Amino acid sequence: MKIRLILWVFVLVLFSKSAEVLADEEVTETVFPIGELFEPLVADPKEPQFSAAVHRVNSSGQLGEFTASVVSYGEHFGLMRWQTTNTQQWQVSIVGALFAQFNMDADSKDLINADYTIGLSGTHRRGPISYRLRVVHQSTHLGDELLLGESAPERINFSLEAVDFLGSYKWDEFRLYGGVGYLLNVEPSDLHRTALQFGGESHGDKHSLLGGRWTSGMDITAFEGDNWNINTTVKFGLEFGKSGSGNRRIRVMLERYNGKAPFGQFFNVGITSYGLSAYLLF
Repeated sequence: MKIRLILWVFVLVLFSKSAEVLADEEVTETVFPIGELFEPLVADPKEPQFSAAVHRVNSSGQLGEFTASVVSYGEHFGLMRWQTTNTQQWQVSIVGALFAQFNMDADSKDLINADYTIGLSGTHRRGPISYRLRVVHQSTHLGDELLLGESAPERINFSLEAVDFLGSYKWDEFRLYGGVGYLLNVEPSDLHRTALQFGGESHGDKHSLLGGRWTSGMDITAFEGDNWNINTTVKFGLEFGKSGSGNRRIRVMLERYNGKAPFGQFFNVGITSYGLSAYLLF
């Protein structure tokens, strides 16, 4: 517990002081800033955001094949932003989210899994380059109906603390990003600790079909504990509303996932899913 507290305080202090230390010009402070300096990722299935989706899931092992309702509730909430006159910016935010999956083929629409995350985020942007450093806690809980069913999986007390770092570069309509993550503390304790993540996005800057902008993204992850096998998410659709983090928008997307399930304790179950999703963005 002491290690977690020290790391969280470290992130807060680091990003609250960095602008003053690194900048030679006057610093402007903003309390509760709007938007994020490191724009939320389009295709990351664990990006904190508000969404609802219907997926057809085909999995190995205990999950089987079913139609899933996948929902998420989450956001980065800016606490403080520092900006210098040379347009260099730093920000500290709280990050929190819930990711849940329901089996719509079951009589009671069983809750399969829910992942809860909470943490701190430090971001930096200068021109087309931005960075994000996060320290987060995640706890996982299985649904009652799933545990009481005839083919109930063995429950694992799955929880973790992790730190991840991503950098991105954006030019015109395109953006590339990549980085690394590391588990500081995890249960079960024998899980391997390192993960890689990278991907790309395209954001149309003109209104096209139905007044929306074409938006697409691909996110790729690989975990040391899975022998660095690739997990891939691809999304494509339309975004409505004024573009840019901090503006209210609606995004409707077709999406496909192939790899190990990003569902808490089912991390070792291979799945392929495809479906339609809607996102409320702020």
